[in-house]
Amino acid sequence: MHQGLPRAGGFALANRVEGLGGASNVTGWTCYTSGSGKGQVKTEKRQSGLFKQYAYDNADRVVSETRSGPGMMTEATTYDYTPVDPSDPVLPVDTRPRTVRQKGRAFLYKFYCICSTVEC
Repeated sequence: MHQGLPRAGGFALANRVEGLGGASNVTGWTCYTSGSGKGQVKTEKRQSGLFKQYAYDNADRVVSETRSGPGMMTEATTYDYTPVDPSDPVLPVDTRPRTVRQKGRAFLYKFYCICSTVEC
């Protein structure tokens, strides 16, 4: 999951160039300017052609991430923050996804129960 826009000196980066001479790597980002995810990364594009797109809920948590690029199938991952077990506590602003669904080369579900006891 994306954890925020890369920053340098307190300012959000729109582009980053890494490398020396002709062997450089360029990454660019766009951000949401309003609504859910305001100020968060909307898209990331790498020089290799890898493209990522993010969507957020009203609590600025990532709810979906889509990856595509040359020579790869589009991969979509969704995140749900609803507890799946009665012993799983709900925190006011919980950033821990409980269900992760990945669709692309394979379809995968992961469920998480987060609790403070070993009996969980």
